[in-house]
Amino acid sequence: MITFLPKEGNTLFVYYIGDALITLLLIIFTIRTPIDAFKESFTEVMYGTIRKGEVKSYIENTIKDENTNFKNLIIKNVNIHKVGKKLDVVINVSVDDKNTNIGEILNFRMKLLSVLQEKYNNAGLNIILE
Repeated sequence: MITFLPKEGNTLFVYYIGDALITLLLIIFTIRTPIDAFKESFTEVMYGTIRKGEVKSYIENTIKDENTNFKNLIIKNVNIHKVGKKLDVVINVSVDDKNTNIGEILNFRMKLLSVLQEKYNNAGLNIILE
């Protein structure tokens, strides 16, 4: 591109700072990826909540699929925390029928935990009754 500019006149400065301008443009367009990686690693170190991404969508879809077998459980909230490779999933549930056996909730937990551990070996699951 610089060869199209005349070597005299007002555009002479481009010959001296052309490389710097190209470098600045590259930095401006590629800075987002390292910043996103830094934010994600900081979240993992500080026991952060996963708010988006394929991990969250996979876990929420798995919970919905397993919940269809247990009609009495109403899922109120799902929190996913990550520290390194360990995932902690906390599910707040309420029960429609007050005569629901605690064994059903434990059965739901064990089935869901086994499905999650197929993909994430270090997954932990807690269910909180409201």
